[in-house]
Amino acid sequence: MNITAKISKWLFEDAEFMRWENPAVLWLLILVLIYPIVVYRQRKKFLNNLLQIIAQHNISGRLPYLSGNLLFWRTFIVSIALMFMVFAGANLQVGGQKQKVEKEGIDIVF
Repeated sequence: MNITAKISKWLFEDAEFMRWENPAVLWLLILVLIYPIVVYRQRKKFLNNLLQIIAQHNISGRLPYLSGNLLFWRTFIVSIALMFMVFAGANLQVGGQKQKVEKEGIDIVF
């Protein structure tokens, strides 16, 4: 029994109530977890280079675009957006009724 079936059984008392259409896409969540680390490392490298330039030219003053708080929220929102995109790509399917339906008809193709 996979993890989705266990969660479904725990929540809805039916192991087949919910399933993922593309469960392999969920591996992309690892990239979503790695994204903030990469952003932090790039930011640190950028700040070190910028501080060397400032020290050489004796530039003083406040640089407003270097706000760490802004970077945190931007990274957080992008990570949440990427996470929702991965979940949308995996396509969680939820359903409670199972019926066998026989259908007859004519297919019309234009």
